[in-house]
Amino acid sequence: MTFIQQHEKPSEHAPIIFFNECGQMPWSGRHQSAFTGLEVVELLRFCEDEGQRQGFNDANQARIGSREEAPFHPEFMNGFPKKLWETAYWSGVEEQRDSTPEAIECEIQNILSSPDTSHWLHDALASAVSRDCADAVNDAEQLGDVLRRRFNATLMASVDS
Repeated sequence: MTFIQQHEKPSEHAPIIFFNECGQMPWSGRHQSAFTGLEVVELLRFCEDEGQRQGFNDANQARIGSREEAPFHPEFMNGFPKKLWETAYWSGVEEQRDSTPEAIECEIQNILSSPDTSHWLHDALASAVSRDCADAVNDAEQLGDVLRRRFNATLMASVDS
């Protein structure tokens, strides 16, 4: 559960935010001029993560828009936390919409039918959809890992030369 209480001067102070699982955020209630660089990063990460989570949950529960409005005053830190939260909220809504089986199947068909899709990706995806989903994901993650490490090693070798 999340508890959010507005400060008496919300245009200058962060709201007081408390989570059951981790307690109060370290920057809760702090004046905007007292934030350290790390706390600004934590605040912005909170806005992205929590805004997106709220949007995803609202879309999942058919209550889109109910928690769109950020708990930050429009003047607090020039409105950036509020804008970031609200952008992340709609990203979460879209993420949930894009995670339905129908939306994923549509995306797969779009990739398979696109002339811009490489032959390699087309063949790999066509092969993967006929396999057990868990096996295909595990193999794709292993492939992605080894190719990423190969790429990084090649890149580092070229820098050293």
